[in-house]
Amino acid sequence: SFKTGQGYQRSYGPDKTGSSSRLIRASKRLELFIYSGMFTSVIARIRYQIKWGASMAGIFKKSDEERAEELAQKEAARAKQEEDKKHQAWLQTPIGMATTAKEAGNGFFEIELEIGSSKRSVTFGSADFGSHKKSDFTGLLSQIENIGWKLEHVGYYFMITGETSRDKFLASGQNTAVNGKTMGVYLFRNI
Repeated sequence: SFKTGQGYQRSYGPDKTGSSSRLIRASKRLELFIYSGMFTSVIARIRYQIKWGASMAGIFKKSDEERAEELAQKEAARAKQEEDKKHQAWLQTPIGMATTAKEAGNGFFEIELEIGSSKRSVTFGSADFGSHKKSDFTGLLSQIENIGWKLEHVGYYFMITGETSRDKFLASGQNTAVNGKTMGVYLFRNI
């Protein structure tokens, strides 16, 4: 038994020269120097372990409830971070940009979309017409108008991304192949 801070006696198991008395002395010393709530709960755990004869290995381990709560907090933080990442990716899409511009109260919204691309090459003596890709954005344009925008103007331009040329075989001049993208510029008015 030993005297607690409240001024009364308590008994914590047999007072033999075994580990219980050493732990009690250690807890007395801790109690003399530490007054915060966190360390008080540690001392309470030590006393509980001594009283019921449990091993000291689990004193500083977290309880199942504490581990479950910590795991739930980590899961919630990871889910929020993943949701924020998805939201940021959505904001970079044409629909996300149109929605952001609408919420900001902008009068106009302009977007450039790649309508098509061509990749050509020149071989020895002749030009190869290569490949051509085409995209259809009619569904996307309808979705932007459903947000509250009205399509006012459309313009197109060809952006050159590369050029290859070679001399013609047994003739004068050169064969030239131009690579590039056809871009559409769409201007919407806020309605």
